[in-house]
Amino acid sequence: MLRVPFFQIVSADGPTGKIYGASSFSNRTVDLGHRAGYEENIGIHDIRREALVKADGKFLWTKHNR
Repeated sequence: MLRVPFFQIVSADGPTGKIYGASSFSNRTVDLGHRAGYEENIGIHDIRREALVKADGKFLWTKHNR
């Protein structure tokens, strides 16, 4: 297995070998949601929850759904 960061920064010259930080990943996820038409910020947990709902057909009401 290669020891290369999965989420690495890419420049015009290609992969840099430097890893994205957690806040950068979060910001990119929020930006993705806005480009997709969501008015509110989405997070990785929202994506995970939706995948679980689709997987088993059940919906769990939590404080995040208010």
